[in-house]
Parts: sequence; C-alpha cells; structure tokens
Amino acid sequence: MEAFHSGQLLQYIQQVLPLSDSLDNNFPYAAITVDSLLSGVHFPVNTSPELIAHKSLAVNLSDLAAMGAKPQSVTLGLVLPQWDEVWLQQFVAGFHGLQSQWNLQFIACDIQQGPLSITIQAHGGLKNNKRMLRSGAQVDDIIFVTNTIGDAGCALQYYLDQKPVPEKYKDFLEQRLNKPEPQISAGLCLYDIANAAIDISDGLAADLGHILEESQAGAIIDLDLLPASSALSELSTHEQVINYQLSGGDDYELCFTASPDKCNELQKSLLEIQVDFTEIGKITDGFELCYQQNGRNINLDAGGYDHFK
Repeated sequence: MEAFHSGQLLQYIQQVLPLSDSLDNNFPYAAITVDSLLSGVHFPVNTSPELIAHKSLAVNLSDLAAMGAKPQSVTLGLVLPQWDEVWLQQFVAGFHGLQSQWNLQFIACDIQQGPLSITIQAHGGLKNNKRMLRSGAQVDDIIFVTNTIGDAGCALQYYLDQKPVPEKYKDFLEQRLNKPEPQISAGLCLYDIANAAIDISDGLAADLGHILEESQAGAIIDLDLLPASSALSELSTHEQVINYQLSGGDDYELCFTASPDKCNELQKSLLEIQVDFTEIGKITDGFELCYQQNGRNINLDAGGYDHFK
C-alpha cells in the first residue's frame, strides 16, 4: 500500500483549490465550528466523493450561517482507507464549489489511514461582538424556518428502504439529501434581526429544543404551518410528512426567532435575497415544546437524530 502524508495532501489540494489572500476586515469577530462526517453514518458508503466533499463543507458552513457569520477559512482532517488519486481528484472537485463561492482560505489539513471520515473546522467573521445565539429567544417571539423541511428525511427513507425515488422528484430529493445549500446569505441578513437561530441538522423538534433549553423558554408549533415541498407532500402520507419535518434531520435550513416588531424588516430583508421563510409558531413562557393541529392542542412525542444511538 502506498504511503501518504499530510504535506502530500496539502500540496495536492493547493494545486487545485484557489486560495484567497486576505480575510474580510468588515467581519473582525471570530466564529468557529467543527464537524465530523463518517462513512455509513452521515452518508451512504457508496456516495460519490464529490457529494461527500460538498456535504462535509456545507454542514460546517450551515453552523456559521446560524451564527450570522461570514465564512472565511477552513481546515480539513481526512481519514482514507488508502491513497486514491482518482478519489481525491473527485473529492477536491466537490469541495471546490462552496470553497470558491465563499472565497474560503484553505489553511491546513491532516491525513490519516483508516475508515473513511472527514472532519472540517470552519472559521467565520462577525460584524461586531453581538452574537446570534441559541440562548436569545424571548417570550412572544415568532418562530420561523427557511424554505421547506423534511425533504432530506424523505430521501433518506427511500435509500434505507432500497426503493427508487420516482423520476419526477429524483434530482430534487437527491440534492436535498446529498448536496444541501447552507443558508449563509439568510444568516447574514438575520444577524441584526433575529433573537436566536439554529440550523436544522437533527430535525426541527430536536434543534428547536436546543433553542428552548438554552433560552429557558417553551414554544408552540402549528403543524399545519410547517412548509412542505411538492415532493414531500406527494410521496408521503400526512403522518409521514409530519415525522420527516419534525424528526428527519439533514435539512440544513435555519430555524430562528424574532420579535413581532421585527417582522416587516425580516420580510423585506429575506425577500431581497429571494429566500423563502415561513412562520410556524411562537415562543412561550413555559418550558415545553407543544404542538397544535387544526386549531387544537395535540400530544406528540417527536424526537430527532441521536448521535449516540
């Protein structure tokens, strides 16, 4: 087996990925996130290297989006079963799309031999020392989500059931699962508007739950308001739609809260960048996440992805 090392990987990647030569001084305060993706856990073992690279970077940029941070630089830790020049070429090609879109500096990497996994640390900049945290939700805040949710969970179920996705929705659902687009522009718009935000990676119920825990608050969600795509609605029963939206995960949309007097500003800002958003509920002074449907309170025990189960 051919030996390989970090310097070899860095030299290889630097031949392909253009590097920016400076950071944006308009965003001087630091925001940092790190995430690891494992083969067979976060992506199917037969996923293409391009899609693995895109998703590995996208999930980190999604965390920065939830902070209202502008992406600036990344580091990469890569574990490969063996040195594979073709695999690396495809991986770098998939990495390049988001890296070039946001003019990210590629500043360091490490490579080891073992089961395939990717760890990325992403650094972003904030305009000032105000932070859009999970702990900022206030009673009577309106709760919103960007775009639609539940699509990735629906797509994953087709994969787990080994069923072909209907051709009409195949490209859409595969993109939603394997090539999510981090809502960075929305996060930058929300920075001075939203009180709290999080990206939806483990499912709306679980991730909104993090906001409620950190903010010491409760919430009520109207299930009839949850935004669903045509694909999700047509390919799932009503019960499945709700399950995918609350518990499916991998959406990488933003869930955020804002005070009612900020709603006009919010609407104007997100419409300007052509990002859809939907009001789904409000923050309450309790400590529970409650649900309504057809105007009535309902009992619903919705979980999310658990990293240790």
